[in-house]
Amino acid sequence: MKFRKTLTVLLILCFAALLSAQAQASTPSDAKIDSITLKMAHGLAQNSMTGQQYNSFCQFVEQLSGGVMKVDQHVGGSLLSDTETLDAVMEGSIDFCHNMVSYASGVIGDLALLAVPGYYAGDDYLAFAAAVQAPLEAIYAKYDIKYLGSNYQGTTTFVCSKRLITKPDDLKGLSFRTSGTWLGRAMENWGASATTIPLGDLVTALERGTVDGTYTGWTITGPFALYEVSKHVTFTNITESFGNLLMSMDTWNNLTAAQKAVIEEAAKLYIEESYKIGSALREEYYKTMEKAGTELYTLSAAEEQAFTDISLKLFSEIEPTLSPDGKALMNVLQSLN
Repeated sequence: MKFRKTLTVLLILCFAALLSAQAQASTPSDAKIDSITLKMAHGLAQNSMTGQQYNSFCQFVEQLSGGVMKVDQHVGGSLLSDTETLDAVMEGSIDFCHNMVSYASGVIGDLALLAVPGYYAGDDYLAFAAAVQAPLEAIYAKYDIKYLGSNYQGTTTFVCSKRLITKPDDLKGLSFRTSGTWLGRAMENWGASATTIPLGDLVTALERGTVDGTYTGWTITGPFALYEVSKHVTFTNITESFGNLLMSMDTWNNLTAAQKAVIEEAAKLYIEESYKIGSALREEYYKTMEKAGTELYTLSAAEEQAFTDISLKLFSEIEPTLSPDGKALMNVLQSLN
C-alpha cells in the first residue's frame, strides 16, 4: 500500500512537471528569441517627426528582444521613396515600410475612406488607432501585407492670407492648394476652388498670391513656416492623412512565435510613442506661430462638425467600390464620428 501511494505521488509530480514545461514552451515571452536583422525603408528625414517615430519602433524591437533582433533603417529615400515602399513590401524586398494612404489608395481601393478629411475628428487618437486595427489588418492581408499600426500624422490647419477660416462659408471665393482627389473634392464642397501645387512650390505660390491658402497638416504648416507668408492659421482636430507601419507578410510568416511576439509588442508601444512625439511637436509649432504674431484659432467640436458633415458625404460615393472589409472599416469610422 505504501509503495502504491509513493508511486501515485511520483506520477502526479511528473505530470505536474510536464504541464509546467508545456506551459513555459508555449509562452513567447519565456521562449528563446532567435537573432535576426530586418530592413526598414521610408522617404522621411531621420530627424523629422516621422523619422523619430519609426526610430522608436526599431529601438523597441531591439530592447524587447534583449538586443538580438535589430532593424536597419534606410531613411530619407536612401533606399526607396515613399511612393515605392508599398510595392516593395508587397514583393517582400523590404521587411518594414512607412506608407501614406494617399500613395496606396490607388492600389488598395478600400483605403480611399482614409483620404477623406474628417474620417476621424476627435480627441482620443489612441482609441481611434485601436478601433481601426482589425479592419485594416484584414484589408492589407489581402495584399500580402501585415498591418502593424497607425503612425500619428497630426491634424489639419487652414492657412490663409485673406482671412481666418472658422466655417465653410469663409472659404467661398478662395483658391486653396490641396493634394489628392478626395481632399480636393472636399475643399470644393466646402466652397473653395481646389488647386494642385507641388509642396516644394507652395511657399512661393502663397507669397505671390497664386493661391489664397492651403489646407494641410500642422506637420507641414510648422516646418515649412507657412505661417510667415499667410498670417491666419486655424487649428483643427480633423484628420486628412493616414500613415502606417507595414510589414511584408512573407517576413512575418517566417518569424518564430517569440519573434512575432516582440514585433507585436513593439508595434503597440510605437503607436503610443508616435502620438507622444507628434503631440509634443504640435505644441512646439503652435508656440512658434504664436511668437511670430500669427492670428491663431482652434475650431470647437461644433465648428469642426460643420466641415465634416459636408466632407463625410463623400463616403456615399466611395461605398459602392468597397469590399466587405472596406465596408467594415467604414462602419467603424462612422461609429467614431
